[in-house]
Amino acid sequence: RGSLSRNPVSLSSLKVSGSSGSGSTDGDTEPCVRDLRQQIANDLQMSDSAELLELLVANKILDMDLKLRVVFQLVWKKHLMENATTTSSGSTLLPGMLSGQHVISAGSGLSMVFSTISDRGNNRRSNLNENTPLSSLPPMIVTYRLAGVDGEATEDKVEVSDLADPEAPPDTDASLAEYEERMEKEYGITRTVADVRGVSVLLRSAESHIHDVLRIIRRDDVGRMSGQGNDLVMKKDHMMDAFLKSPSCPALVLLRHFTRLIMNRKKMVKARAPTIILRLLLDVLNLIPQH
Repeated sequence: RGSLSRNPVSLSSLKVSGSSGSGSTDGDTEPCVRDLRQQIANDLQMSDSAELLELLVANKILDMDLKLRVVFQLVWKKHLMENATTTSSGSTLLPGMLSGQHVISAGSGLSMVFSTISDRGNNRRSNLNENTPLSSLPPMIVTYRLAGVDGEATEDKVEVSDLADPEAPPDTDASLAEYEERMEKEYGITRTVADVRGVSVLLRSAESHIHDVLRIIRRDDVGRMSGQGNDLVMKKDHMMDAFLKSPSCPALVLLRHFTRLIMNRKKMVKARAPTIILRLLLDVLNLIPQH
């Protein structure tokens, strides 16, 4: 079968077939799963039989037209969030890789740099949530195998229509009804909360949380100066640092989900949510320059 190179392969150097059927616009040269499969087949010296291989991520079979970037952003990140409390399988970095690099590792050795950032030494594997930046996620593991060798596949298959590209421009050909139907399917449960004055409750919760934090920060400002004369030293405000690095409070996260549905947005406007949230943002921004 041949052996696969263990040296990282840059994503930009992956040859793009240009035959993606993922609904991308003309001139789109993003690598898709089909391109990775062909790369693996080439390294296995079976270039003419690439269609015999199938690729899996998070125990899900990938459609060949899926963009690798979208798979990383949606399938892999969701898998990590669902398994954040356990040790991520295959998350070990390859020799020579920085801890901040994203790697696509296929089967017995093919690896590919997905994106590169500076090594900040904080590649955390736990406490992952939807607000975790992509640059902080551990490497994505892609498994390849011969299709049909062990009988009919039992894993779920991810089709192009199952994933909405987070970075795709608005599709003018897609009807509003189709979009709303997709949002209703994913976020329809928020309607239950919104129908019982949930928007007002969440707004009050967000206001209370942020005001309490800002009050503590202002209180800690008193006495942060130490020394005398020209030797005055401003002590570090640990509370402000923790606040700026912390994820959004749960109330704001839920309100963001609420905005996916038209009826929820109408209720948020009626509850003066834009005005309240903007005022909270200004309160935070006004305090940041002092620190």
